Amino acid sequence: FAQLCYACRVGDLDQVEKLVSFHIIDINKTDQWDNSPLTLASLCGHYGVVRFLLNNGAVCDRDTFEGARCIYGALTDQIRDLLIDFNISKSSENVQPFASHISTLKSNKQTNLADLTLIFNDNEKSIKVHKFLLSSRSSFFESQISNLYKLNQDSINLSDFNQNFTYDIFNLIFLDYFYLKPINPVNINYLLNLYLKKNENKNNDLITNSNSFPDIILAAPNYYNNSITFFPAHKSILIRSIIFQAMFNSSFKESLTTTNDNYNHNNIQIIKFNVSNYQIAELVLSHLYYDESNIPIDFASNILLIADFYFLDKLKNLAAISITNNDQTIHLDHLINILKLSWQTKIKRLEEFAAKIIANNLDYFIENHLTKFKQTIYQSAMRIKDREEIDTIELVDDIRYFLGKKYRVVADFDFLTFNGKVDLNDDMKRHQNDLDKISDILKDLNLDA
Repeated sequence: FAQLCYACRVGDLDQVEKLVSFHIIDINKTDQWDNSPLTLASLCGHYGVVRFLLNNGAVCDRDTFEGARCIYGALTDQIRDLLIDFNISKSSENVQPFASHISTLKSNKQTNLADLTLIFNDNEKSIKVHKFLLSSRSSFFESQISNLYKLNQDSINLSDFNQNFTYDIFNLIFLDYFYLKPINPVNINYLLNLYLKKNENKNNDLITNSNSFPDIILAAPNYYNNSITFFPAHKSILIRSIIFQAMFNSSFKESLTTTNDNYNHNNIQIIKFNVSNYQIAELVLSHLYYDESNIPIDFASNILLIADFYFLDKLKNLAAISITNNDQTIHLDHLINILKLSWQTKIKRLEEFAAKIIANNLDYFIENHLTKFKQTIYQSAMRIKDREEIDTIELVDDIRYFLGKKYRVVADFDFLTFNGKVDLNDDMKRHQNDLDKISDILKDLNLDA
């Protein structure tokens, strides 16, 4: 928290994003001088940090002294207007999306995914819940769910139950999974059917004895050794992805309710998980189940693509941060691929990261990857729909910008001599030389930008 406060004070947006994304920090907490991170960013005039904090759950209530000081003590009118225009009294739970999602499971919209009904005989009312959540939070319910076919608790009052019943699950929910030894499959569906037919009893025993009460099984293929890993999971957690949500609420077969009368799990569906290996599947599921944010650099690119496919925006940003925080370990030969990955996933942060490294190593790319570099610039130009002859090229603009920062070129007149003639120092000469190289490439491509 102290590091977050310091980053807000100095306006280090990258550090603020990293701390908020990678660590569970209460961003509405105050320091020893009663300053919240939002207040520090406001008083010090860092608009970008203020906007980021507001979008990630920071609260600024103008009816309180702290909120009024944050608003009316803002260093700039732009920040003050942002705080006033923002829904400042609303605490969005973006900073804890998992907790926010769990709370929505009690809403009527999600009752179709509940797999257990608690019945109360005193007034014949019932409430639908999720077995795996209930059993993970209460040893009593775990025992009841595991050993009884019907819950009949006359001593529980429904009104008291509604007040006290919350889905506060922040600990890791254990996921049982089993591993299929390498086989040479014709295709995934054939392999699944063949395996399940031969091992039906074993599969049923595994699911029945599982204390996580899954209602869906994800099949994660490993294309490197022709194997499959099966992950028993829960639809109510998977719907954090709008892809799974649409799948389970559509007219497709995945939306069919699992038959679990008398704990008969024979009809648990198996669906394909679009990942390249089980390790990536574990990372994605870890994020879905308990907001795991530690993404190894070796898997970051794959995680980025998977997160983009399943519309998991926070996971996508975490993967991008993992890449940008490991610039020393990334080989230059991979930079152009990372740049194209940023275009595909629409991550501006990653695009600027790649452009910066290219600018800092321009000679390397011209000497070793000139053809590929030219193709990339041309692709960047063609990303503009109905491009005009002299339209800007985003990649070229970014490279020019970072070349200016590399050589510390500033917009002042220190380079002018007393008689008005231009006196170019060595850095400016190298800067101009690199700009000329970019211009030559554009000329070869018949582009102007």
